Amino acid sequence: MSSRKVKKYLKAQQRARRRAQREQPPEAGTPTSPVRSSRVERAAPSVAMLAGLGIVAVVAGSAAMSGAAEPQAQPAVIEPYAVPGPAVAERLVCPRAPGRPEALSEQGVVEYAQRDDSVVASTTAVVFAATDGKFPAAQWIPLDDQGRGEPETLLAEGTRDAASDGPLADRPHITEEFDAEQGAPLVEVDPLPGRSPSRAPVTAAAYSYSADAGPVTGLTAGTCEAPARSQWFLGPETGDGANSLLTLTNPHSRDATAEVTTYDADGHTGALGTTTVLIPQHSVRTVNLAGLSETDSAIAVHVQASGAPVAGHLQSAGAVGAEGLGVEMLPTLPGPQQQHIAIGVPAGAEENPELWFYTPGEEEATVELQVFGADGQVETETPGVFNLEPDSVAVAGLHGLPTGTYDVVLNSDQPTFAAVRSAGDGEQITVEADPETDPVTGENVDDETEQEQEPIPDFSWAAAAEPLGAGSVGILAPGQVSALRVLNPAAEQPAQVSYRLLDSAGGRTEDLVIDVDAGTSAEVTYEELVESAQAADLEDLAAVVVADIEGEAYGGIVASSEVGGVTSAALVPAAPSAQHVPLRIEP
Repeated sequence: MSSRKVKKYLKAQQRARRRAQREQPPEAGTPTSPVRSSRVERAAPSVAMLAGLGIVAVVAGSAAMSGAAEPQAQPAVIEPYAVPGPAVAERLVCPRAPGRPEALSEQGVVEYAQRDDSVVASTTAVVFAATDGKFPAAQWIPLDDQGRGEPETLLAEGTRDAASDGPLADRPHITEEFDAEQGAPLVEVDPLPGRSPSRAPVTAAAYSYSADAGPVTGLTAGTCEAPARSQWFLGPETGDGANSLLTLTNPHSRDATAEVTTYDADGHTGALGTTTVLIPQHSVRTVNLAGLSETDSAIAVHVQASGAPVAGHLQSAGAVGAEGLGVEMLPTLPGPQQQHIAIGVPAGAEENPELWFYTPGEEEATVELQVFGADGQVETETPGVFNLEPDSVAVAGLHGLPTGTYDVVLNSDQPTFAAVRSAGDGEQITVEADPETDPVTGENVDDETEQEQEPIPDFSWAAAAEPLGAGSVGILAPGQVSALRVLNPAAEQPAQVSYRLLDSAGGRTEDLVIDVDAGTSAEVTYEELVESAQAADLEDLAAVVVADIEGEAYGGIVASSEVGGVTSAALVPAAPSAQHVPLRIEP
C-alpha cells in the first residue's frame, strides 16, 4: 500500500473513533472529565492579558486520545526589545560648590558661610553634534533653594557643523560657566526631532572645585549626573570636624520626595539614621548627615526618590577648626555588582588607601583583590582574598604599596557596593616662592625661586568604572594637572585605545593611540597631553574622547592642583539625547 493510501486510511480510522466517542454517553455515576474546563479557566486570564497588550498567542494542537493528557496552551514569550522613547529634554545636574553651612532649616534650605578667597569652581559642558552636523538647543539653568534662575543659552537650535564619519561629531561645543554662589547648575539639552539613536547628539558635563586654604580645602572633580530614582554613596566623613552635606536637586516640573537611609557595620541604622525630604519642583534641598550618624563609624547612604527622580551629590569634607583636611564630592555608586574597577588610586602617603564595602543581603561575600601598575600586578600586604559580613559596611586598609598611582580590581562572589579612598601619594610639591623684598626700599632682594613643601591635606575617592567604548569622555578641569590613565585587566589579550583631545573652541587632535599590555596599566602624563595639544594647535585642554578601542580597557582622569590636592574621575559614556525604553512582554 502506498504511503498516501496509508495516511488516508489512518485519518479515516481517527474520524470513526471520534464519532464513536461523541455518540457514546458517559457511564452512570461517572462525572465528565474536568481537565478541559479547568484548563480553559486557567488559560483565560493569560489570553485576556495578552489581548490587552495587543498580542495574542495561538497554539494549535489535536485532542488527546485514550485518556492521554491534552497539551496545555503556552503564551508566546517575546525577547526584550528597545523602542524609541518620547522626545524629552536631557538633564545633567552638577553639584553646588562645596562649602560650610552657616544655617540649615528643617526643610533643607541651606545658607553657606563665606567661602575662602582661594576657591576656584567651574562647570564644563560638552555637546557633540549629531552625525549630520546639527546641534540641539541647549542651555544652562541655575537651580537653588528658591527655584530656577534665568537660563543662559549654551547652543542655539539647528547650529550647523561639519559632519563626522565617527561615533561623535568632529567639532563639539564646549563652555565653562559657573558661579560658586549660583546654586546647582543644570545643563538642559532639547532633543533633535527625527533622530535615530545612532545619529543623535550626545552630551557630557563635569565640575571641579579647588581651595588652597579655609575650612573646605582640597580638590574635587567629577561628572554631572542625570536624575535617578535610586542612588548609593559610600564613605562620607563623620565625627568631629566632619562636614558632609547631601544635596538633592529636582530639575522637574513636579515635586519629589526622597527617603535618605544610612547603613553602618550593624546594617540599617534605624529611625535615627533615616529622614524623608520634600524637594519642590525646580529646587534644591540639603541634608546634613551629621544628624543621621551619632558616631564616627563608616556609613553608606541610600537615596530613594519618588514623585520625580532627583540628582544627589554628597560633599564629604573634614576640618580641624578653620583648617581644612580635604574635600571630595563622593562618586555615585552603580548598583550592587560582583566586579569593581577603580582607576587612579594614589598611594604613598602616611595614611594608606582604604577599601570600602557595603554588602547587602543575607549572605557573606568573598572578595578577591588585585592591584595593577605599569609593570603588571602588584603585591600588597593586604590579603588577596578576604570575607565580608552580610548587611554590613566594612573598611579594609590597602597596605604595602610603594609610592605611585595604581588601579584596583575587586571581584566578589556576591553583589556588593565598593569604592576606594586615598589620601594621595605624600610626595612633596614644588611651588614658586615669593621674592624677598627689602623692608626699606621695597625692592626685590632675590628673584623668584622654587621651593619644596608638603602637599595640603586632601583625599580622593574612586568607584567602579565602566568599560571604555567609542564615545567615552573625560573632561579636564582648567588649572589642574591631569593625566589620562588606562587599565587592561585581561590576563592575555592586549588592548589599544584610540582617543582625541579637544579644546574649548571645539578643535581636536587626530587620533592618538595608547597600547596597554595584558594585565597592566598605562598613563599619558599631563606633559604628554600638552605636547599633543600644542602639536595640533589646540588653544587649551578641555576633554578626552575615546574614538575606538580594541580589547578590554577601563580609563580615568587623575588630577592634582598646584598645592597638592588630589582627585580622580572615571571616563564615562557621553549621554545620548535620544532616550530609549527597554520593552519586555512576558506572561
